[in-house]
Amino acid sequence: AAVDGTAFGLDAAASAAARFGSAGIKAGDQMTGALRGVAGVAAMTNTSYEEMADIFSEAASLGNVTGNTLMRLNLRSFNAAAVMAKELGKSQEEIQQMVKDREITFEQFAAIMDKTYGEHAQKANETYAGSLANIGAALGRIGAVFMDFKLDSLRRTFNSLIPLIN
Repeated sequence: AAVDGTAFGLDAAASAAARFGSAGIKAGDQMTGALRGVAGVAAMTNTSYEEMADIFSEAASLGNVTGNTLMRLNLRSFNAAAVMAKELGKSQEEIQQMVKDREITFEQFAAIMDKTYGEHAQKANETYAGSLANIGAALGRIGAVFMDFKLDSLRRTFNSLIPLIN
């Protein structure tokens, strides 16, 4: 449910789910929400699912959002403090102090990211590049091996078109 209709594969979501599970995130809505939040923020920042899951799972394993969490997201041009401030009705400075005091749990953070950006990854179908990426992800979910011959044919076709396009 977390990666269906996105450019992200089940393998990445399963790996993140295992990490979240070992950090105490419960299967069901809590897990799905955390995974959907990862997908949304990854799509928003044009980051791989695995890379974003690494940031989220670090916070999950600690139980709360840290300054390092915010910094790593900021490095990907994502101001999580601003998102949380808007959602919680606080200033960014208050959010940063709450993070410093370890008052924002991972569950709160994941719920906010899911609510705010959870569906963002599924909106990729509204663009050509997103649709193309989602086709690859869909093939990966069913086993691209069955389509290898067709994909190789398309690869050769695309490569033959490059000189014409140039």
